[in-house]
Amino acid sequence: MINLLSQYWGWLAVIFAIGLLSGLMAHDGGASRRWIFVVWAVVAAAVGAFFALVGALGAGWIVTGLASLIAFVLGALIGGRGRVAGFWWGPFIIAALIWLSSQYLFGVNAAKLEASQPATISLADKKAAAITAAKALPDSGPLSAGQCQTALAGLIANENVQFETGSAKVSDASGKLISAIGAVLVRCPSTVTIEVAGFTDTVGDTATNKPLSQHRAEAVVDLLKSGGAPADRLAAVGYGEEKPLAPNDTEEGRAENRRIEFNVK
Repeated sequence: MINLLSQYWGWLAVIFAIGLLSGLMAHDGGASRRWIFVVWAVVAAAVGAFFALVGALGAGWIVTGLASLIAFVLGALIGGRGRVAGFWWGPFIIAALIWLSSQYLFGVNAAKLEASQPATISLADKKAAAITAAKALPDSGPLSAGQCQTALAGLIANENVQFETGSAKVSDASGKLISAIGAVLVRCPSTVTIEVAGFTDTVGDTATNKPLSQHRAEAVVDLLKSGGAPADRLAAVGYGEEKPLAPNDTEEGRAENRRIEFNVK
């Protein structure tokens, strides 16, 4: 359904309808009632001014006024001649106005609903944003709690901690990543706690996956501690199949869900 009143010609159609209705009313069986015509002319001018005010027509006052005047006069002439000729168009005009108004209201409500919906951001875009934010941080020196979270999120967005299949042993390929994470942790404030959260995909038994995620989180904590990270500020938590980042119906999605996250608290 099109929101007609969001279009230039839709607004002019309303003014034309007002002119048509005024013409019908001002020529009642040949008896002229010019005051009705004048009243409706004022209404049309006010409507045209309102269109210009809200910017609905995308034009200035002069152009809007001229366009409104032409549409109104055409409508009035057709309505007047039609009324003299015996055409009873009143019900049709009223129905048309009601319909046009409903189109406008539908468009306004639809726009509000669309504006209220959060924009969908892809996982790839989220990762890219996290990496970019992390690169903007200083290369050395202490970090605030927020900067600590940003730095850790950037590392994980760039690369997942890898494990041996079906086990909690961290892959040798993730050694460099673990070292980078440890280097960030020593720069974090001493007042924060870092939750090391483990997650799995849905392959296998649910009852097995949650303990597996816990063991993997603990394995990462153990490696970080052995590398000099503050042991008293690390807490391992396994969430299993909870909070998936992607659908588990593809290998790519399952790979995204098998992950370790770091949450600064």
